[in-house]
Amino acid sequence: MIRLLAGLLLLQTACGLPNNLSTFRLKGMHNSDQKFQFIDRNFKVVLNAGTFTQARKFSEGLAPVMTGNGRWGYMGITGEVQINPIFEEAGDFSEGLARVKVSDKDNWDSYKWNFIDKQGKAVIETDFDVVYDFSEGIALAIKKDSVFSVSRDGHSKPLFSTRDFSLGPESNPLFKKGLLVVRDESSKKYGYMDLDGQIRIDAIYENAATFSEGIARVSVKINNRELLGFIEENGRFVIEPAFDIDFDFQRNSGDFRSGLARINYYNDQGELQTLFIDRAGETIFSTSFQVISDFHEGFAVIYKAESDMFGYIDTTGKQKLTPQFRQAMDFSEGLACVETESASFGD
Repeated sequence: MIRLLAGLLLLQTACGLPNNLSTFRLKGMHNSDQKFQFIDRNFKVVLNAGTFTQARKFSEGLAPVMTGNGRWGYMGITGEVQINPIFEEAGDFSEGLARVKVSDKDNWDSYKWNFIDKQGKAVIETDFDVVYDFSEGIALAIKKDSVFSVSRDGHSKPLFSTRDFSLGPESNPLFKKGLLVVRDESSKKYGYMDLDGQIRIDAIYENAATFSEGIARVSVKINNRELLGFIEENGRFVIEPAFDIDFDFQRNSGDFRSGLARINYYNDQGELQTLFIDRAGETIFSTSFQVISDFHEGFAVIYKAESDMFGYIDTTGKQKLTPQFRQAMDFSEGLACVETESASFGD
């Protein structure tokens, strides 16, 4: 039976880490020994971002970075600032646009969310309380008790009331395959809604996630156990619910990436294990590493508690780099952001 992974804390870090482990090192705790760098798929440093206090992954050729003034901007692949650091918050670029939080220069407690292009120009200005990334031409936004869809021309329309539904458990809800994870507030179950606000897959799941590689991770309760399976866009199970995730959907399971999905558990000896399954539901490999991310571009982030360091494994389960980073993030566009305590590191 999969038990709670007590050793892993679900969160995000400033270097764009997967949703695990503590942010204790991050908020206001940067020091002169920290070095943000970008490594390639051969684990060689190709870009030094040590002048920035925080950095995140590249998306569409730009990476969000924070400078000493506490504001976010964007760095290009050469390491130079391409969009000036003037934002309170900065999201990844998606479909040519990125969401940014802009403060009123005369009132720092007042802010708004805009979408900018790759030149830093605001192309959509909003009055929403929260906005999310674009996906399939649509971004989600929240204002008071309503969720809206926003098109690339800035047009918005109400999607649903939060009195009836709420967004799924993920930190960046998106439409994928024209479907969005929502929670029915009357039944407290999850299902999938289309762009017109109609439920297309009934809200019958204990938990549910966005579609990835054509299928979606869901869980159902059977005999007082929360079991994980995967469904197609018609709601049919392609992997029957059989994996006990011990009522911790977000932490103990992952989406399909690079053809594999992650499931964390403790074995009968009380040892932490991670297994990866294929689309047939068959176990491809199991590892004792604390794997804290799904695969991205063929690599997953691992964590070694003894040294409090991060490294990587490949899709065979082979350790590709001894854990030696203070932080490490998923590969994106051939690069990964890592944090070291010096300007170099060894294998």
